[in-house]
Amino acid sequence: MKAFDLHCHVSLKPMFQLPGESRLNCWQTVSVVLDDPIGHIVDSQSNLSQISEGCCNLVCAALHPLEMKIADRSLLHEVSYLMPKYVNRDQLKQIASGETPYLQLLKQEYENLTRVMSNPDAKAGAAKSVKVLQSFRDYDPDDMETLHLLFSVEGAHAFYYGRNERDDVNRILHNLEQFVRSEQSPRLLYLTVTHLTQNVFCNHAFGIKIFDKDEFIPSGNGLQEAGRELIRKCYEELPYRLLIDTRHMSLKSRLMLYDFRRENGWNGIPLIASHAGVTGCSYRRMPERKVETHAEKNYIKVVYDKPEGHLPDTLFNPTSINLYDEDIAEILLSGGLIGVSFDERILGAEVKLLIGQKAVEKEFVSVHESELFCGEQVRAYEEEEHMEEEEDENSRSILRLNFHQLQELHLRHLVNTIFHIVKVGEELKEVDPWEHICIGSDFDGLINPIKACVSSSHFCELPDKLKQAFEEYTPGAGFSVRNIEQVVENIMFRNGYNFLKKHFL
Repeated sequence: MKAFDLHCHVSLKPMFQLPGESRLNCWQTVSVVLDDPIGHIVDSQSNLSQISEGCCNLVCAALHPLEMKIADRSLLHEVSYLMPKYVNRDQLKQIASGETPYLQLLKQEYENLTRVMSNPDAKAGAAKSVKVLQSFRDYDPDDMETLHLLFSVEGAHAFYYGRNERDDVNRILHNLEQFVRSEQSPRLLYLTVTHLTQNVFCNHAFGIKIFDKDEFIPSGNGLQEAGRELIRKCYEELPYRLLIDTRHMSLKSRLMLYDFRRENGWNGIPLIASHAGVTGCSYRRMPERKVETHAEKNYIKVVYDKPEGHLPDTLFNPTSINLYDEDIAEILLSGGLIGVSFDERILGAEVKLLIGQKAVEKEFVSVHESELFCGEQVRAYEEEEHMEEEEDENSRSILRLNFHQLQELHLRHLVNTIFHIVKVGEELKEVDPWEHICIGSDFDGLINPIKACVSSSHFCELPDKLKQAFEEYTPGAGFSVRNIEQVVENIMFRNGYNFLKKHFL
C-alpha cells in the first residue's frame, strides 16, 4: 500500500552544516549513540532513503528556516561539540545573529534537498531519483522508482527581510511573492503561518520541549493586521492559491482566522492542520486544570489533568497547540485535510519506559489570551503549593510497560486521535470525516516518534497495524466501518491523493 505524508522534514538535520563538501545530502542518515537515551529525536526519521523504503513515492516536505532563538540555545552549541559532523557551530552563530537570514536559509534548504536528485548509493533498493512537482498532473502514482516531492513552508518568518527585520509588512509580502514567482523555487501547497517563536503575523501556541522555555512563551494577542494581510495575499494575490496551515497558531489566533475567513467569503477554501493532535474536547469545556499567573512576565502557566481517550489506557494532550472540537469542525467543513502527527507527546502518549504514563500536561499562554483558559474547571493553587509537583514522577499513572506493550499503546493513541476526529465529524452531517484524515508525521521535526512507527521507512508496516487496531477497537468505540481496508488505504494514501488532485493544480 502506498503512503502519503503531508508534513515531514527531509532536510532539517543536514541543514545544520554549511553548504559544501562536508554537508550531508538528504539521502544520508543521521544516527548518533547520544540519541538513544533521549528517544531518537536527533536520528533521521524521514531522509529520502527512508521515505522511499516506506512504500512512499509522494510526500509534502516542510521547508523550515531555523529560528534565531532556537539557534541561540546553549544546548545546540553543546551538541555541536559532541556531533561536529552534523552541527556546525559557526552556522548556528550566523543564524542566531541574523547574519544568515531566514530567506537565505530557506533557499539553502531547498537547494540541499534537490542538489542530489538521484540516490548516490547505487546499491540502494529504494527509489533512485527525485521529481519536484509543479502540478499534480506531473505525478505518476505507479512509478515507485521515483520519489515525487511537493513543498510547504513552516513559519512565515521565512520571508522577513534584511537581517530578519519585520517592521515593513509590505517588504515581507514582497519576499513571499518573489519566492513564489521564482523559477528556482518549488510550487508550495501551504504555508504554516507561525512556529515556535513570536512573529509579526499572529500569536503562537507554546510548543517547545527540549529547550529552556522563557524565550518561547507566547506574548502576543491573536491574529494581527499583518497576519490578515498575509492571508489575503495567500488566498487572492499570488499566481496560485497558497493554503493556510493552522498548526502552531494560538487558540485565539485560530478563532480570529475563522472569523476573518467568514467575513471575506473564504469558507470554501480548504484549511490544513498539517501535523496535528487533538485535545479531545471543546475549547469551551477544557478539562480540569490549574492556572498560575505570572503577571510580571505577561503569561499564565496552565497544568491540565489529561482527559481519558476513547480507547483503553489512552489520554489526550489537551494543550492548545492541539485541535479543539471547533477546530476539527472548521477544517472538515472547509473541505480541508488533517494530518495526524506521530509525535508521542502531541498524541497524549508520552510514557517513561518502566515508570508510567504521563497524566498531566502543561503549557504557557500569553496573558492577553488568558480569558480563554480561566473559565470552568479551574482549580486554584494553594499558596504553599508548587506547580512543579504536578510534573514529578508521582503525577504519573501506574503503567509499567515493556517495549512491545509501549508500541501497542502508541498505536492505540494514534487510532484514538483518528477516532476522535471522526466522532466530531460525524456530528456535522455535512461531510465524511474519514475522507479528510491523512498522515502528517512531523518526522525530523525534532520529535519523539511513536514506537509503532519510528521513521518513514516503517510506513510499509503501518497499514497492517492500523487494520488490526481498527478491527479490535472500532466496535467498542461506537463505530460501524464497512470496509476497514479501504479506510486504512484512504488514511495512508488516497485522501491525500484526492486532495492534491483537486487543490494542487
